[in-house]
Amino acid sequence: MSQYLINITPEQMSFNSILLIEFKYVNSKLEIILAVDQERLCCKVSFDWVHSLRMTDEGDLLKTLGEGLFQRLGIFIVKNSSYYEWFNTQSCGIHECEEIKHYCLVTANEVVEVLASIEPEVIVVEKENQ
Repeated sequence: MSQYLINITPEQMSFNSILLIEFKYVNSKLEIILAVDQERLCCKVSFDWVHSLRMTDEGDLLKTLGEGLFQRLGIFIVKNSSYYEWFNTQSCGIHECEEIKHYCLVTANEVVEVLASIEPEVIVVEKENQ
């Protein structure tokens, strides 16, 4: 079955302009700050526990882009994920009883993919309130 995306992007985030401005990974916790809507808004996406992550320049995902998977900017859950299947194989299935989801943050320049069993906290704030 083919991979497909479920959009979980907060409504106030514009699909026209999302830029990654900060990426911090410490002790299996991940925090990503995105500039949104010509940098008028910031979106903080925090994962309390990450099983696996990868970040790729969108220009290097030619096959995936050609398949139409990451054609929109935003925050998504990937269903029927080949990344999750790869992770499950590499970990010899020890996490099969957990509900691990494949989250994907697609910005203008990067694609950040995260496998996590805990939903991320997503907070959107006006830039002046940071």
